[in-house]
Amino acid sequence: MKTQVHSLAAVDEQDVVRFLQNHLDFFRSHSQLLEDLEVPHETGRAVSLVERQLGLLREHKRQLKHQLQELMQIARENDQLAQRMHELTLKLINTHSIDELITTVHASLRKDFGVDEVALWFFSVPEELGLMQHAALFDADYRVRNDFENILRERKSVCGRFRREQVELLMPGADAVMESMALMPLYDQKLLGLLVLGSSDMRRFHAGKGTDMLQRLGELISAVVRFYV
Repeated sequence: MKTQVHSLAAVDEQDVVRFLQNHLDFFRSHSQLLEDLEVPHETGRAVSLVERQLGLLREHKRQLKHQLQELMQIARENDQLAQRMHELTLKLINTHSIDELITTVHASLRKDFGVDEVALWFFSVPEELGLMQHAALFDADYRVRNDFENILRERKSVCGRFRREQVELLMPGADAVMESMALMPLYDQKLLGLLVLGSSDMRRFHAGKGTDMLQRLGELISAVVRFYV
């Protein structure tokens, strides 16, 4: 008996773990052990290993169901966004002047996309288009262009929160404080301007937001603008 006790004492937890790892079908031939084994539960009540496994499976199932619902919601939102982009594309290609283009962009982004504020800035625009009379459209002294030179040079859309003076420069006529904004450079062969979207919700255009759709929006408007400039 003493020899047996000494032998068992020499077996540590790692030995048991290694044994079970090397004999994954062990409990198949010793199923009764599953019912006899007790695993401490968070509530303090001991449950059998089978009950614990079933509980884990149920929790895993709930998590998978939740993830599936989130993916389905994202898919629906992407479908709706794609449809709105298609409708905006049709509206833009049916415009006949730069003024009509500007009006369409403002109206669609506000109504169809739920953007709080929209600003279109133009830099290299012929005088005959008459945009110099629009103080909030034509960057006559290049303040906007100079302040956001790095963003414009990259030709990529950017989201995030901006300094108060930057917000006031980009959207001088905003009705509310813009807690987050998206900036989309407009390019053809040269820099044409900047499209700015503002939201009173800091989460709407947060810094970690994907910009693929915003980039396409900027490219779409750039493609239409070049017909007038």
